[in-house]
Amino acid sequence: MRNKELHRQAMHRYITSEKGRHTRRIYCRKTRQEYRNKVIKLLGERCVKCGFNDIRILQIDHINGCGTKERKAMSSLTYYKKILEEIQQGSKKYQILCPNCNWLKRIEKMEYF
Repeated sequence: MRNKELHRQAMHRYITSEKGRHTRRIYCRKTRQEYRNKVIKLLGERCVKCGFNDIRILQIDHINGCGTKERKAMSSLTYYKKILEEIQQGSKKYQILCPNCNWLKRIEKMEYF
């Protein structure tokens, strides 16, 4: 029991240290990018409107809107993980759009934050 407590204290010191926070940021950034890439790959890797296919700037769009509210309710890592799980279960709530087509859709459907 004593060893578990010592281990917990050591982990807490590491996690709250500058090195631990930096390591966590790198891990989260890498994992978030992996989830994002998986989602984009599952959704076809191209804009559904114009066919643009530069994965660096493609955006995941909620077909029926309200994506901003959903995204702000959780961390970006959790958000991408949730979307990936939904798509793997057969959800049709998402599509891939390039930034231009996404903004045009927002304007046309009046999807304001």
